[in-house]
Amino acid sequence: MLTTWLSDNNTTEWTVGLKFVQFQKNSSYHSSIKRTPFAALLGSDAKVGLTTSRLPAEIISRLQTEEDLLNIISPAPTTEPDTEPAPTPTTEPAPTQDVIETRQEEIQTQRKRAAESQLQQAEKMVKRSKVVL
Repeated sequence: MLTTWLSDNNTTEWTVGLKFVQFQKNSSYHSSIKRTPFAALLGSDAKVGLTTSRLPAEIISRLQTEEDLLNIISPAPTTEPDTEPAPTPTTEPAPTQDVIETRQEEIQTQRKRAAESQLQQAEKMVKRSKVVL
């Protein structure tokens, strides 16, 4: 995969490509665990792109460049002292203990299911090897 990435991007900077290749491997479905490694470890699939962000759809639809996005995320400070400061993006309140516990339970469930799937896969492999040998 890394060789393909290097070729596709016409570069020899393999250390740069490692994070892309690693993300691709971790977010690809794995038949043995019946989910992605990312989901098995963290309880949900990886989120990629602006459409999976918390930005409203009407803002995303107006973005044309990366600079537009940066302006939305961190508005430029005003230079006039008499004007009100630009509104800052709202942040979500800290999650409650119930939300944290629910998330931890979901992560543990995903990990348990991945382990069960691996055991099933191992049993199939042993059964197949006994037939062959």
